[in-house]
Amino acid sequence: MDNNQRIIIHHVAILANGNVQVELKYADKIYQKTVIAPADEKERLIAATKATIDALNEIIPTPIITRVSEIQQVKFNELSEQVVVTLVGIRIKGEETLFPGTARAGSSPINAVVRATLDAINRPVALFL
Repeated sequence: MDNNQRIIIHHVAILANGNVQVELKYADKIYQKTVIAPADEKERLIAATKATIDALNEIIPTPIITRVSEIQQVKFNELSEQVVVTLVGIRIKGEETLFPGTARAGSSPINAVVRATLDAINRPVALFL
């Protein structure tokens, strides 16, 4: 992957109907995915990771991202905010390997889970772009 060509988050939103929409940008193109999300916050976080994976797999010539295995919100004693940790499955040479990703939760756990998912896949996916 060219150093100037990274997958970045363009927009993350909870739509009026409650669904989660994720837009990723790569090589000046926007990849948008929307996933149906229940009202429950944990289910919305899962929906955000699914939308992120769907968008990422559209960018990658050979889809390799299989799932988000876990989502945890961790509170560290020395940080004033929570940290979102995701564990993302990526299939490489027929074997699934789990990669961790993290992001500070800030004011939006939905944005944080998308950032953490992207954090987990950036290095391994770079080999396929």
